[in-house]
Amino acid sequence: MTSHDLQPMTAAMPDVEHVLAVRGTGGYRQYRIPALAVSRQGTLLAAYDGRPNLDDLPNPMDLLLRRSTDSGRTWGEQQMVGTGGGLNGYGDPSLLVDVDTGRIFMFHAAGTHAGFFEAAARLEPN
Repeated sequence: MTSHDLQPMTAAMPDVEHVLAVRGTGGYRQYRIPALAVSRQGTLLAAYDGRPNLDDLPNPMDLLLRRSTDSGRTWGEQQMVGTGGGLNGYGDPSLLVDVDTGRIFMFHAAGTHAGFFEAAARLEPN
């Protein structure tokens, strides 16, 4: 398959607006850093951080995901993809769909006892 053979994946625009996460609900003070993708089968994927406080990494942030199989008209329940605790957390998701295999990748940041300003080259997680 060449890049000329690839067709863009599209999903029909929903006719209604949906709020996928509401600040202060579900045990999270805020939700941030959304990522959206469409699978080869047309499933809409929405990933985002669930933050119990207003802090960034390293903190107990969770990675969350919701799916829609009807072009965004309805959405499944919020699912936990990565669970943070203590100074370990996961955030800043991005989604990538391999158009050849259909495999879906979620890349993300991981805070393990050190944030951006405390990080050093070759710092190993505890």
